[in-house]
Amino acid sequence: MTLPHHNLPVPISRNSGKPAGRGGLIGPGQTFRPAGYEPRPEGFELRPEGYESRPEGYEPRPEGYEPRPEGKKPLFSRKSQKSSPSCGQSRFPRWSRGARVQKIGNWQLAMENAFSLVEIMVVVSLLSLIVLALMAVFSSTQRAFRAAVTQTDVLEGSRAAAELMAADLRGLTPSDGVSNIVPPNVYGPVNFFTLGNYNYSTAYAPLTQSLPGAFDSLGNQIYRTNLLNYFFVLGRNNTKWTSTAYIVDTTSANPLFPLYRFYAETNTVNSPLTLYSQFVTQIQQPQWSTNSACFSHLIDGVVHLTVHAYDTNGTWINNGGFIAYTNAQNTYFYQLAYGEPQFLMVSNTVPAAVEFEMGVLEDRARARAQSLSQSYAAQTNYLAGQAGAVHVFRQRVNIPNVDPSAYQ
Repeated sequence: MTLPHHNLPVPISRNSGKPAGRGGLIGPGQTFRPAGYEPRPEGFELRPEGYESRPEGYEPRPEGYEPRPEGKKPLFSRKSQKSSPSCGQSRFPRWSRGARVQKIGNWQLAMENAFSLVEIMVVVSLLSLIVLALMAVFSSTQRAFRAAVTQTDVLEGSRAAAELMAADLRGLTPSDGVSNIVPPNVYGPVNFFTLGNYNYSTAYAPLTQSLPGAFDSLGNQIYRTNLLNYFFVLGRNNTKWTSTAYIVDTTSANPLFPLYRFYAETNTVNSPLTLYSQFVTQIQQPQWSTNSACFSHLIDGVVHLTVHAYDTNGTWINNGGFIAYTNAQNTYFYQLAYGEPQFLMVSNTVPAAVEFEMGVLEDRARARAQSLSQSYAAQTNYLAGQAGAVHVFRQRVNIPNVDPSAYQ
């Protein structure tokens, strides 16, 4: 049988280099070799397909590596690394094992990863809104803190003034002087008196304030009327007669509605009438609050100060015109001032109790009204709507030195 002809290379004998076997077949101990075959050197290993030879000491590039621009110097030198790592060591630097390799010096990649102008503007806008919100919160908190501090100062100052008034009233002492006097020619010492400020101030007028949400049965707005009275108290301290008085200077534009305390004393060998005369004379003079050393400034913003006296039966010592509604002796009544009684007491007559009421304006409202000093009408119009900014203090003081025989 004849075999088909194939264009195959003739096998060569491994030993002789001649064609192997008869008829072109490979005999025992022979290997097929193509024409032009050269034996492989000893230790040769077959390379995988697509393998490219690398020079000695070559290290593969990390994944994602891109060549640097021409002239760009690397941040580190590969010469410092070992070119022939020993057995068991990696050919990569230790810092790159199991970690993400940082891309260094790639300006094109940096431009691709940078923020755009729109993104920066959005971030700036959001930050601006956050800053504005924080500023609003901080501003409201600061206003609340200042209001609390101001209110605390007003309350502390008002309480101190009220306690000082109460202490002076407790020391009220009858002079046991001349009785049955006929004012205005007072020839004897005065123990106690209260009058309205309108007698000594052309700018004074009762301050009327509307109470928010307060209406009568007919739906009419309810108003609060602030009045200002001043009062005089005679006392005794061992061998000295003492006199104290409280009055609001309504003619002062700066500060507004300041409260002053008058104090004077004399020996008991002298008549206490001189103390009363000294006080009345000084308050009738212009600039009395600054020209006299007997006056001391207590607080500002006192828009309301009234004094009510009570007899031993607890009856309010009052009068309708010149008719007294009390059995108190040695008491002379003046005409009512806006419904408030005005009177003085002499000889052995002093009230059994005295109740005072003081309204103090908050500093912020007072400062705003004080800025309108060019017009008293503008100040009044502004303060008419500030009823909520007035803090009212009221206290009743019992008089230990009352003489019950003065009410028989």
